[in-house]
Order: sequence, then structure tokens, then C-alpha cells
Amino acid sequence: MRFQLILCSLFVIAWQITMGLAAVPITWHVSSRDQLLSGELENLAIHESGQLMLGPQINELQNPNTPIIWALQEATDGALWLGTSSNGHIYRSSERQPTNLTFEVEELEVHALASGPDGTVYAGTNPNGKIYRLATDGSAESIFSPEETYIWALTVDPSGTLYVATGQSGAIYKITPNGEGEIFYKATATHIISLGF
Repeated sequence: MRFQLILCSLFVIAWQITMGLAAVPITWHVSSRDQLLSGELENLAIHESGQLMLGPQINELQNPNTPIIWALQEATDGALWLGTSSNGHIYRSSERQPTNLTFEVEELEVHALASGPDGTVYAGTNPNGKIYRLATDGSAESIFSPEETYIWALTVDPSGTLYVATGQSGAIYKITPNGEGEIFYKATATHIISLGF
């Protein structure tokens, strides 16, 4: 009986020591903004008043290893298209397929992308602006080449008509699904840089 009492006492003491070590609070004090900002934040945001709040979680999905991405567009199938600069590359990325080079245009930049209701993806390039129709298999065709230096933005209406914002002359072009284009609007400004519905 005495042996059991000693064994039980040792067990209780060991349990208390273990629990005590497991629950040691750690505190620290930050007294300046610089000290707070020198820390490493993960999924937190700092309000200008100094209050810490939950922030967005940032995940690197896939890296196409290109210095500048000018345009991103989600297609109707959920794939993400990327237009890049200095090399005129267009990448396609999806959950099932890693980011891969889909098409390389003649121009230096792919500055605008848009997705139509039927899943067609369009790309606008700079300089010597052209519009390309892209397919998921890597094929592409130039469908419109206005006498414009810059294609700044693209958008597609529900009927599939593509609108193109340009620079140097400040025109918006309207391109029908069969590729016929005309000036839709001529601005007094030299550049129209965004479009939307």
C-alpha cells in the first residue's frame, strides 16, 4: 500500500510539472510604431490607429517567372489567363494544369484581356495594337488590327461584342463576334485606359 501511495504521489507531481510547463504565458510590450512594423505579419493587417486586425491570407498559386504581369482574366471555365510585358507572352493556369505558356504575340506587351460569354478569351497588345482571339489549345488568331499604338482595355458585352479602349487617338472600337470592327466612340482625350459594364 505504501508503494502505491508513493507511486501515485510521483504521478501527481509529474502531471503538475508537465501541465505547468505547457501553459506558460509569454508577453511582450511594443512601445513604438517602428517596433510594431519591424515584426513579421502573417494574415494580419495593421490599421493606421495601430490596431491589429485579421487580414487576408496570401497564397502564391503559381509563378510564371515573368517580371511584369499587365493583365489577368478569369475565363468562364475557371482558368486564369495572364498577359505579360517585355516578351508578349500569354499564360493560362487552372487547378488541373500548372501555369504554362499558351501563346506568344509579335508585340512586346499583352496589356488587356477579356473573356466572352461563350468562353472566348481576347488579348490586346502594345505597341502596334492588335486584338487576338485565344483558344485553350494554344492556338490564336489576330482578329482586328486598328491603326492604334496602344490597346489599353477590353470588355465584352453579354451578346459577345468586344469593346476596345485605345491610345494615341482616344477611340473605343466595337468588334462583333464575327470580327467586324468600327469606331464606337471618339474621345477628345488621347487615351482611354479602362472600360466596363
